[in-house]
Amino acid sequence: MTESSENLLNHILAKNPGMPREELLTLIEQKKQESHGLLSDEGATRLLAQQLAGLSGEAVNISDQRISSVQAGLSDATISGEILSISQLREFQRSDGSVGKLVRVKLTDG
Repeated sequence: MTESSENLLNHILAKNPGMPREELLTLIEQKKQESHGLLSDEGATRLLAQQLAGLSGEAVNISDQRISSVQAGLSDATISGEILSISQLREFQRSDGSVGKLVRVKLTDG
């Protein structure tokens, strides 16, 4: 877990003193499973920070850049925006024989 995620965990726990750390970690894993692999640890933690601790995007250090400024080659990027549409889940066969899954998400940032 990244330092940023760890800070968010501590902030959530401070706002919810009765919640054990293990319960919070379980909720993070549930969020990731609900997203069918589309959320990272940090993404799931940010969602829970907004839900459980009432933290806005600014409070969890989400950068104020537009989606259009995202460039190819980034190894780690968190995108925040409004979901306009989600396509049907599509499965396909990869060149190595494994099954891949694809879903297209259309976002807007304002």
